[in-house]
Amino acid sequence: MNRKHSIFANAAKTMAMIWRVGILGIAMCAVPLVGCSELETLLNGEEDEEEEVIENPFKEYDDSPEAMILKWKTQPAEGLYGSGEMDDPYLIRNASEFRYFINAVSDGSLETTNKNFRLMNDITVDDQYQWYPIGGPQTFKVSVHPNDCHTFYGRFDGNGYSIKGELNLQPLWVEGDRLTGHFGLFYHIGGANSDYIIKDLTIDADVNIVGGSVSNSETLSRASTKAMIGVLASRTSGYPIFRNCHIFSKVKMKFDWRVNAMMLGGFFSVTGWSEFHDCSFNGRLGLDGRVAASGIKIGGIVAEVYERIVFENCVNNADINANDATCESIWIGGICGDYGGQRFGGENLTFLNCKNTGNISSNKLTMQLPGVGYHVGGIVGHMNSSFSYTEGGRIFSDCENTGDITFGEILRGDDTPDEESNPYFCMGGIVGQNLNGVALERCVNTGNITAGSTDFGPYVVSCTGGIGGYMNTEGLTQCSSTGDIKGMQFDESVMYDDYYYDEGTANGTASYVGGLVGSYGSSLICSCYTSGNIQSSMYADKQYLGALLGYGGIYAPFIGSCCSSDASIDGKPLSYIESATGSAISSYIGNSKFFSEEDYYFQCNKH
Repeated sequence: MNRKHSIFANAAKTMAMIWRVGILGIAMCAVPLVGCSELETLLNGEEDEEEEVIENPFKEYDDSPEAMILKWKTQPAEGLYGSGEMDDPYLIRNASEFRYFINAVSDGSLETTNKNFRLMNDITVDDQYQWYPIGGPQTFKVSVHPNDCHTFYGRFDGNGYSIKGELNLQPLWVEGDRLTGHFGLFYHIGGANSDYIIKDLTIDADVNIVGGSVSNSETLSRASTKAMIGVLASRTSGYPIFRNCHIFSKVKMKFDWRVNAMMLGGFFSVTGWSEFHDCSFNGRLGLDGRVAASGIKIGGIVAEVYERIVFENCVNNADINANDATCESIWIGGICGDYGGQRFGGENLTFLNCKNTGNISSNKLTMQLPGVGYHVGGIVGHMNSSFSYTEGGRIFSDCENTGDITFGEILRGDDTPDEESNPYFCMGGIVGQNLNGVALERCVNTGNITAGSTDFGPYVVSCTGGIGGYMNTEGLTQCSSTGDIKGMQFDESVMYDDYYYDEGTANGTASYVGGLVGSYGSSLICSCYTSGNIQSSMYADKQYLGALLGYGGIYAPFIGSCCSSDASIDGKPLSYIESATGSAISSYIGNSKFFSEEDYYFQCNKH
């Protein structure tokens, strides 16, 4: 009988005794052989046998500072105090109880569905401790079946406390189509209902990714393994909600990787149908020159979202770098690397009041068979197109990027023929590439955007902008960019030649650079502002530059109440360009020859 059940049993017995003895009290007092004092003794229970009160055996615990340190030799407690109910959660009060929690969830002996857990003290992880994800075997195994792993379906209240120290994250290798290495405090976190899953938790620990995997496959796309890395967990399922969770960590690789896919997220590698409210990642996410993968996805909060997501009041303060990495394609975002990539998910998304302050960079990125290239944004790297969406269910507003986004040298990694090497490079202060159609409102970029240099060519397309690189949206409203924008620099050797596809002639490299967007669709742009210098690409066969748009699309967008009077193009003020062309729109839109001022340009500052 647990603590609460004992209390209720004692109360019931006391009431029964009072009722039984009270009825007889008057008669007993009237009998000379039985005095009232004896009756009082009986009522007080001194002559009745007391029922044993069963206390929760885990009520007492060691609260010494040493007991708060999780070491390799820490022995698990015998259990947790509490019943796991909402008003009586399981308590984790020291490292021994934390060790019990880890073991019991991992071997499946502790049911977590709809159970409640609460952290009661800071727990420090010793720097020698080898961390295997909670939910998987707590020892190294070459591989395990998914049925041998356990998703955490409970609610975890950090209670304002922290997991501190240093985390040496070991892989949990799970069998599947490809052998997958899962990294994180947890293996998987699942949502059993729409209530919170994790709240008020801080992780203040540097992270070492201890695992590594080198494939002998001829190409990266044929590699047999992949890595899914998140500090909180590898991935989520169901509909989990995270509130007021903060991670302070420098994440670094300890060994080399050559895999099919590398997904690295500050919180999770992959998620969907999830909500993040008032969460932040702080520190650093780095590949450290140790990663070669067919696809690389990195996000300050999540590397990949497959569909349906809420990011509200979320911040990435971490620098992200992919220096010396090798890949076929790469997606990087301060909040999310890739949205909707797996399932063309476009339904019910929210990016509201999110911010990136970290610098995003890569130098000496080696690309093999680059059929995609890179997509990099201060908030989202890439947003995939969607088949359908709920009216009014998509919000992208009040987001801000203050970090610099800088790519250096991009190298050709193999001898793929030119006609097969046709990468698409997209970089923007808010979104790298938006194929999703969602409109952006009140988004601001103050960071400098530098697209890098490459010897790839021809058939290369580069789109660079202060808000977005390539955008097919329902509109831009009250958005602004004040940073300098620099287009991609190409090798002089790829210019001036005609290259032939089977269908006909292609004219080499193309570059689109705009103060707001490099290449834009046809929707309204309203009340937007740009300043800073928009710098052209070097040695591009086709080049479009504009203070608002590099390229306005076949069907021209309507532009209203916009201003770029403080901007310059290649160091020249817009008033100079206007006087040379005789048209104000020429300074706004790079392909302005396709536009009519009367039809597409109204109530804008004419410099």
